[in-house]
Amino acid sequence: MTNRSISQDKNDYRIVVLGSAAVGKSSLLTRFIHGTFKDSYSPTVEDTYRRVVTLDSSVCTLHITDTGGSHHFPAMKNLAIKRGHAFLVVYSLANRRSFLSLETFHAEIVSVRNTLSMVPFMVVGNKCDIKEREVSESEGLALAKKWGCSYIETSAKHDFQVRKLFEELLYLEKRHSMTLEVGQGKGKKSQVTRPQKPVQQSEPQLHKQPESQLHKCMLM
Repeated sequence: MTNRSISQDKNDYRIVVLGSAAVGKSSLLTRFIHGTFKDSYSPTVEDTYRRVVTLDSSVCTLHITDTGGSHHFPAMKNLAIKRGHAFLVVYSLANRRSFLSLETFHAEIVSVRNTLSMVPFMVVGNKCDIKEREVSESEGLALAKKWGCSYIETSAKHDFQVRKLFEELLYLEKRHSMTLEVGQGKGKKSQVTRPQKPVQQSEPQLHKQPESQLHKCMLM
């Protein structure tokens, strides 16, 4: 089963975000979707966010699932993993335990999908704005190299490389399966590691939806 065959709608693209509690998964998604940030922490069960991008000269809807605390509901998490087209595993650069837990999340994805060789997958070190780091950049790069995926450091608080994170993920989908053709326009490329030499291409166009069309829904 290929990652594209999972979707019922070719214009839907499902991204699954995994990571320990309080690493900033919801903050990254809120920053990306709404352009806002909240300092307060609220535990998440499982939320899905949407954003529209231009792919192959047509509109594609990103469905981004924040698995949050769904470890209490393994069936719900496994369904999200099974349906996902791409994956982000997020940790806090200020929390070593959250970095070590990535092995568990990676194993969970592999146990459901069997392989990630043709699936866009990225390691994300969030909260790079915090001065007291517990995980070095070299450790994040080494883990990404071990898994053969890309690595990027972000700050949801300061909106650092949040947009680039999702542009890179779509770029990886383009490179792996060649099913998503990039739309009009260009943007700066992310400063991330790539296991292969990339080809030169345009970046996807991310569209800001009217506030009335932006929404977040709870999956039951």
